[in-house]
Amino acid sequence: MIRILAVGKLKDARLAELAADFTRRIRPWSDLEI
Repeated sequence: MIRILAVGKLKDARLAELAADFTRRIRPWSDLEI
């Protein structure tokens, strides 16, 4: 059980990291549109 929760937290951290990278890539375009 604890192992599964730890994996879930790692996945959430990874998703948050990917989301941050994604927004960093898109932000220049949204800045240009404004």
